[in-house]
Amino acid sequence: MPRRAFSPGELAETPYNHGIVDNGKFSMSGQVSRDSDGNVVGRDLEAQTRKTFGNIEVLLERVNKDLDDV
Repeated sequence: MPRRAFSPGELAETPYNHGIVDNGKFSMSGQVSRDSDGNVVGRDLEAQTRKTFGNIEVLLERVNKDLDDV
């Protein structure tokens, strides 16, 4: 299986890829509570954590997985 890197448009633009699938293994970069414009979302830890996990879910959806698979 070839290496595939991706950065979904729903996530902040970065100079690196948000996710990579290589030889059947999925890896993601460190995710934070930023929206697609790069702005920090949430004023408290709970809101920022929810946004971060939302970003992780976006990446997991791209590889047909969800948080139950982690």
